[in-house]
Amino acid sequence: MGVLFFLSGAAALIYQVSWQRVLFSGLGADTLSVAVIVSVFMLGLGLGALIGGWAADRATSPLRWFLAVELGIACYGVCSVAVIDVFIMHAGGLGLGHGVVVFGALFALIVPTTLMGMTLPILVILLDRVVRNVGEATGLLYLANTMGAASGAIVTGLYLFHIMDLRQVTWLAAAINATVALCGWFLARRSSSVRWPGPGHQASRLVRAVAVRVGRYRRPFPVFLGDRFSSRDCGNAASGDRNRCAEECIVPGGAPFGQQ
Repeated sequence: MGVLFFLSGAAALIYQVSWQRVLFSGLGADTLSVAVIVSVFMLGLGLGALIGGWAADRATSPLRWFLAVELGIACYGVCSVAVIDVFIMHAGGLGLGHGVVVFGALFALIVPTTLMGMTLPILVILLDRVVRNVGEATGLLYLANTMGAASGAIVTGLYLFHIMDLRQVTWLAAAINATVALCGWFLARRSSSVRWPGPGHQASRLVRAVAVRVGRYRRPFPVFLGDRFSSRDCGNAASGDRNRCAEECIVPGGAPFGQQ
């Protein structure tokens, strides 16, 4: 499960960096686009933590919930650039103002980010049912997820955008989510003989509180790391250079790949 959660975290930050670049075109390469993507991610993760903890606590098989969530993220990831374009690019093109574009970003990204926020609480409830030391297991899952998220942001900023276009990068992230879902399906089949505690089983208050709180505040460092790799120095660029910033991946030194 640790490997699956590592891959899930990596895919999430690949999306985050990619969607940030799409927002550059609709909102400009400035602090507003960065604030929108971070705010939407935090809101989605918080909602997902609440929904995921509630649903998994009543599910017969939380592992199947995890599978469904990963498939949902993968399905959205495949068409995410087109969806964001419809909500944001068209609104901007019609001259509807930044406020409409911001709400477009909210509607375009709240569903996938909520699904991302559901994953950890679901697994915490699962671990509460099948292992004794749920605290240690949750810590290891969180470590794997955070390391995966940081790795996804770094690899995307330093490598993927250099060899792939934006859509291909999001398709890669969707393929990772689909792989995680497939592996989860195999695990669910192998564990089908295990008698899961049914919906009547209630996790302890402590476990449910951990599931919600950890899920709500997960990945803060990788999210901001992703912003560093996608938008450094663009906020300070002259207006004539902002379109160029939106087309080029900015790395920690502040220069595009072609100038490294």
